[in-house]
Amino acid sequence: MARFFLAALTILSIVPAKASNHITNFFPDKVITVTVDDKGYVFIGKDTLTSIELSDELQRRLWKTYMGTDKMYDAIHLDFKGEVSMNTKESIKKAILEGQKKALTDICLQKHKKLFDDLNSHQQRKIRKQFPVLFQREY
Repeated sequence: MARFFLAALTILSIVPAKASNHITNFFPDKVITVTVDDKGYVFIGKDTLTSIELSDELQRRLWKTYMGTDKMYDAIHLDFKGEVSMNTKESIKKAILEGQKKALTDICLQKHKKLFDDLNSHQQRKIRKQFPVLFQREY
C-alpha cells in the first residue's frame, strides 16, 4: 500500500511539470481588425464606417474597453481588400493614429489629470508599457 501511495505521488508530481511545458495561452490577444475595401469603406467587426468616422470609433472602442476591464486591446490590425488607393491608405492610417492619440489623452487625463507630454518620464514609461496599442505604428 505504501509503494502504491509513493508511486502515485511520484507520478502526480511529474505530470504537472511536464504538462506545464505544453500549456498555451487560452486567451488570444484582443485585436481590433480594421478592414478597408476598394471603395474606401471601413469595417470593424460588423460596423461599417467612413474614414472620417474611424478615429472617433477607434477612440470609443479603446476607451470603452479600458473603462470596462481596466485593460485595453493588444493591437490594431489593418487589412486592405482589393485595390485600395494610396491616398485612402494614408488617410486610414492617419485616422487610426488620431484615434490612438485621442484615447491616450483620455487615459492620461483619467489616470493623472495631465496630458501625456506633461507627465514625467516614469509615468510615460508606465503608460507605454501598460497600453502598447496606443503607441503602435505598424498595423
